[in-house]
Amino acid sequence: VGPSQAGHTDQVVDLEFSPDGSLLATAGKDASAILWSVDGYEELLRLVGHTNALTTATFDLDGATLATAGLDATIKIWEVESGRYLLTLPSRRPITDIAFSPDGRYLAATDATGHLIVYMLDPDELVAEAQRRLTRQLTDAECLRYLHTETCSAA
Repeated sequence: VGPSQAGHTDQVVDLEFSPDGSLLATAGKDASAILWSVDGYEELLRLVGHTNALTTATFDLDGATLATAGLDATIKIWEVESGRYLLTLPSRRPITDIAFSPDGRYLAATDATGHLIVYMLDPDELVAEAQRRLTRQLTDAECLRYLHTETCSAA
């Protein structure tokens, strides 16, 4: 991540302006996204981490976060200001489109077969939903593997 040579090395397949209009994000077949300054169209950051061509990129409502997705069947979340990689959301199939919910709590995606996938982005909300759906007490081994704790408290 950081300033780099200008432009993609393969076709640009998607682009989007930031909500405030100051940045342009481009997604390319070269498996990278680039953040450009609209003032002079200078390349600011190249976001690299996907293993196959990108299909889409989108900003969240406040423009602080960018999501990218592609043929590697992953969605990657990036901090716009620094270009820091934050999170990978897996899919079973290549992703064709993504959109943040207006409140930023969810990311919706469509895959190559037209299926809709909705990801919860707030870890606390995700844990609460998992606990609501849990039908039995986790074993200590499961607590270690999934919750990164040695033992589970009795319910």
